[in-house]
Amino acid sequence: AKTHLQTSITSLNRLQMLIHAVDQLELLAKDYQYREVANLFDAVKQFMFHFEKYSHIPVVADIQKRVETIRSDLTIHVRKTFREIAQAVESVADAEVILSDLPGGMRTLSDSCLVVDAL
Repeated sequence: AKTHLQTSITSLNRLQMLIHAVDQLELLAKDYQYREVANLFDAVKQFMFHFEKYSHIPVVADIQKRVETIRSDLTIHVRKTFREIAQAVESVADAEVILSDLPGGMRTLSDSCLVVDAL
């Protein structure tokens, strides 16, 4: 009985941390804070792995849906960013000019790569 209680408490703690992490992820993704999103997304994926077998539970299913929505939105936005860079490369020979026009410059590009890796 003690083992089951400990397992339940651990699972509830993980669920609470997952919910908090997904809340933060939504806020960071909305502001396109890619570096932070990439780090947090890795943590969320680890928590989600723990709850995969509980996807029939409404709370877990809702969290999975929220994470998938975040992933989809980020994928769309990062693809758009890379597409804009690719189009700019075709018309401008100097990469520094392209990156200077990109909001956040080189950091945005490198942080976008981190998000792609995390997704």
